[in-house]
Amino acid sequence: MVVVGLTGDVGAGKSTLAHLWSGMGATVVSADAIVARLWNSPDILDAVRKRLGPDVFDEEGRARRAAVAERVFADDETYRWLNDLFHPPVLEEMERLVSAASRWVVAEIPLLFEVGVPWWMDLVVFVTAPEEIRAARNEYRGIGREALLLRERRLFSSEEKKARSRFVLENGADLETFRRKGRALGLLLRAMAELLSVECPCASREEALSLARMLVRENLAACTHIVPVESVFRWKSVVETEAEHLLVATTTERLFPVLRERLLAAHSYELPVITAREVRRGNAAALEWIVRSCVAPTEPS
Repeated sequence: MVVVGLTGDVGAGKSTLAHLWSGMGATVVSADAIVARLWNSPDILDAVRKRLGPDVFDEEGRARRAAVAERVFADDETYRWLNDLFHPPVLEEMERLVSAASRWVVAEIPLLFEVGVPWWMDLVVFVTAPEEIRAARNEYRGIGREALLLRERRLFSSEEKKARSRFVLENGADLETFRRKGRALGLLLRAMAELLSVECPCASREEALSLARMLVRENLAACTHIVPVESVFRWKSVVETEAEHLLVATTTERLFPVLRERLLAAHSYELPVITAREVRRGNAAALEWIVRSCVAPTEPS
């Protein structure tokens, strides 16, 4: 499982990336979607009414988000108050949704660095774009330059966010170019979330070492481990006890069928026992290294 934090400059296009990755199998958890639901909470509405007054509500009692934003971004204290009101329940709900998901999870959070990267997040992808392009996109969305500056002055700089992110995607060209870069990164992230730890007992250390070298040499595994074990098993109705060496190999899910066939063909046992379990979590740099080290036979290394 890999939990990816997705954030970006205002108007850089992170939502486009979230939509693309959702179509590639990612579970997307959106902070904005949770915020939208919270705006229907009576407790939230009562707190906003007490703080900002009735003029930020329409005739049906719904908060006028544009009016709230105008008040909030113009005053530092009010901005901090609104963040304190929304951020704790949003992060709590995001953590719940992430813990219920599996494999590749994308947590889309506009103020990720400003709020603080949560403990359950493995890495961050930051989407950026040149200032003039972002200004034009926000103008199209109804956010003028003055309003944009009011928002951005409270945020970390783009350079600071880049430095804190594992991956940075530039969205300054045409949409198709951005989608192509996003898809390539998405394939890597998805593979990082689908790693397997494969186990195979061997008759001797020499055999385990020979098979391990074969798997690494052929780019079917990024790394292997050999562990001496005492095995008890039933074979042809007899309970046996043998000293064996357990070969443990880390690979990608899509390469497991090839790895399995190579082990079956080269193993000395009449019936090799090959099992695999999902790698639940790991440090992002190591997961990326494993994926880049495992290459299908038909692919260039």
